[in-house]
Amino acid sequence: MRIEIDSRAIDREARLFRADAKQVRTSIQEALNKTAYQARKAERSNIDKKLDRAKPFTKASVAVRLAKATQDEPESAVFVLSRMESILSRLEEGGIEPRGLGITREGKRFENRYGSLGRNVVDKLLRRKRTFFAEINGTRGIFIREKTPKRQRRRNAPGQGRQKREIKLLVAFLPKAEYEEQLGFVDVGELIGRQNLTRNVTDQLRKRTKKIR
Repeated sequence: MRIEIDSRAIDREARLFRADAKQVRTSIQEALNKTAYQARKAERSNIDKKLDRAKPFTKASVAVRLAKATQDEPESAVFVLSRMESILSRLEEGGIEPRGLGITREGKRFENRYGSLGRNVVDKLLRRKRTFFAEINGTRGIFIREKTPKRQRRRNAPGQGRQKREIKLLVAFLPKAEYEEQLGFVDVGELIGRQNLTRNVTDQLRKRTKKIR
């Protein structure tokens, strides 16, 4: 993603405030960094809106790389850390994950407050007495044998087997998970850049030339 600076506006401001080349360069660097922070804030807010109950871990993966005064062509960047890059890129571009987990309505009781299965939840589920892994009617996943309510319990007649308990699917192991384009990471970044970058440069120019007067 690349955001262009309106060079004509910068030249106009530089002439107006009689800014020298060093002041212009420093102003651009500071403006790039300010815009990057503004974009990061907007990206994190967008993740909150687009993803239901997004984890702080997910939002914190949006990071900033700052422009440095020593660079020949200063540039800043807003990017996603590698720990979440593959996941968020699928939400940005769409695509298919070779495998996935599908949480059923019954399985939602085991979700964390962010609407997903926490770390090691699958292992913990399988350690429960009434849960088990199986493939039933073509669906592979974790199932649970529900308890029979006391009012429905009855003694078996002689020769009858044990009363069957209802089995419900908690978590399905899906052969693939499909993702739609829904995040809009690039769109948000470009919007913030267009709205703020040139204005931030001119603001920095005003500050620097004002100090000298």
